[in-house]
Amino acid sequence: MRYEFKKLFSSVQMLICFALLIAFLAFFVVQSYRSRDLTQENYTKLINEFSEKYTDENDLMEAIASKRFDARSKINSEGEKNAFKIKGEYSENLMSDFFLLENAESYANYIYKEIPKHRKNIIKDSLYEIEETSENSLKTKYQTAVKKYNMKINTPFVNTGNINSSTLFFDFTIWDYAMMAFIIMLTVRMFILDRESGTYKVVYSSYYGKGKLFANQLSVCLVTAVMIVILHMVCQLVCGKIFYGVNNLSLPIQSYEYFEFCPFNITLGEYFLIKTLGKILLAVSVVSITAMITCLSRKNILSIVLSIVIVAGTMLFNTRFYLSANGNSGSLIKNQKDFTAIRTFLPACLLKPDEYFKSLDYVIIFNVAVPRFCCVCIIAVLISIVCVIISYKSFSMVRKG
Repeated sequence: MRYEFKKLFSSVQMLICFALLIAFLAFFVVQSYRSRDLTQENYTKLINEFSEKYTDENDLMEAIASKRFDARSKINSEGEKNAFKIKGEYSENLMSDFFLLENAESYANYIYKEIPKHRKNIIKDSLYEIEETSENSLKTKYQTAVKKYNMKINTPFVNTGNINSSTLFFDFTIWDYAMMAFIIMLTVRMFILDRESGTYKVVYSSYYGKGKLFANQLSVCLVTAVMIVILHMVCQLVCGKIFYGVNNLSLPIQSYEYFEFCPFNITLGEYFLIKTLGKILLAVSVVSITAMITCLSRKNILSIVLSIVIVAGTMLFNTRFYLSANGNSGSLIKNQKDFTAIRTFLPACLLKPDEYFKSLDYVIIFNVAVPRFCCVCIIAVLISIVCVIISYKSFSMVRKG
């Protein structure tokens, strides 16, 4: 396997492709740095002061509201221009203090009032629908909603950091296309190299030689693809921690308003792990599909073109439906239904996994509620297995001639 790694990265072409991939990643790291949130340290100071002083949530909310009111009154009396000149208690000026207090009040209201209120409303509506509907699949759906939302989410009053900004430059970007293009390039090179050099005639004189080499070459491609995904996720976590204050991965995912209606009792760290595993699974399926195309076509350029058309096509297909479902054109409800259907079976949708975690996203199969994320993962696994089997059979047969 070490020899296969050496062969893979022995060409200038692969080294240039890898350098371009790293350049893309560096670009988004720099963009993340340039957009960093400089208020996080001050906001943490404010949050810690109130959370240490008040243990009762009502007292805490009243104290923040009172402090914000006092700041607003002082701004009104001094004038907004002078408010930027008056030194603040938590930040460089009074106006910044006011905005920090406003954010803290909004977050306290979210975790102490909005989350429990909205969950009670969902349960109430679901119980009503259970009584009204006679369709078993709908009953199952609403029963799942009651079960999933009828649990207490312990969201502490702490600084969660700016999770939205920390993902902005790393998820669902042009990096995804660069990453998949590189995985396709390395897979094609790995499976076409021996045929182009002519060494396959010696190696494939033995049945066991064919099987071992296929396993080694496939393993090298898979390991490289997995390492690329992990490198990307590490960069995202590091940038989130340093630039956006996303320090506590043990917080419930519902601590972030974007994921308020997530039905799963998971932490932010577990979400990042699941997201990484989903992207790894997609990378594995891309390697498998490319290996199959390469073994069947036996041509370098043709294999690259076909693989990129298939992979990039499904990614663009996903993007098109996502934009339609979140845009203002056409029938929004129909577009959302179409996008929901696409996310059930298209592995490319794993590039934007947050869509599977921001609502009650289940598929009713034989009257059993199955998370949609599990459905697309199972399909990706099946695609990978089928493609690997076809690849091996074609690999063995192709090398005989």
